[in-house]
Amino acid sequence: MNPGDVVAIGPLVLALDRVAALGGVLAFLWAIDWIQRRHGRGGASLGWWALAAGLIVARLGYVAQHWQSFALDPIEVLRVWTGGWHWPSGIVAALAVLGARLGRSRAMLEAAAVIGLLALGWAGFLASRADGPDLRLPQTLAVQRLDGTVLRLSDYRGRPVILNLWATWCPPCRRETPMLVRAAGEGGAMPIVLVNQGETSETVQRYLASEGLSSAPFALDADSTLTALTGSRALPTTLLLDGAGTVREVHLGEISRVQIDILRRKRL
Repeated sequence: MNPGDVVAIGPLVLALDRVAALGGVLAFLWAIDWIQRRHGRGGASLGWWALAAGLIVARLGYVAQHWQSFALDPIEVLRVWTGGWHWPSGIVAALAVLGARLGRSRAMLEAAAVIGLLALGWAGFLASRADGPDLRLPQTLAVQRLDGTVLRLSDYRGRPVILNLWATWCPPCRRETPMLVRAAGEGGAMPIVLVNQGETSETVQRYLASEGLSSAPFALDADSTLTALTGSRALPTTLLLDGAGTVREVHLGEISRVQIDILRRKRL
């Protein structure tokens, strides 16, 4: 995904994949309602029941798949806005709910076809966004740690690093920061640097002190150079860089511990 893949609605900025998913949900609800009315099967809430079952089971499937990461902070299970779904199990659950009401009928075949088409459309969307932004950051790029020392991208030459672009005024940034600090403190894992965009050292240190957070993984980008270089239009934005400084993965919006662990397991 590209850091600029967002949709702005006034002051609200949404990642393009979230907008596409919402569009798919609305299309599903409309289609199921139309099929029911067309075949006189009644029960206007059927689409909602199928959607609810699909989302719940898809979430539980994802949690089961990544339980080791969720076990570090079980409350993450409820933070569904960060994403994380096992869609095959969700599709099976939605089909089961539809089948229980529609039975072996033409309406059921049409409902299954709708789900199949939406699944193919979503897979195509993900495939079209699978490639990274093909952006290579200059090795001379430098930011300042809170202790006053300079951190250069060249310090990570030959090994991958995760950069998190954030600000103290950003609510989702504040929610994810404690988790990122804990993850950054794990020895032997891919390094994480939380690069503040456009704020002063005093502002950042005051925030860290109020939250009781270690300052070790933080750096300052006073001119928001990384925001300009990457074209990021929203905070937080998390970047996975390979050993040459090329942006290989982009996560827009709040990130979960599971998603951090997945990034760390990437073979670059």
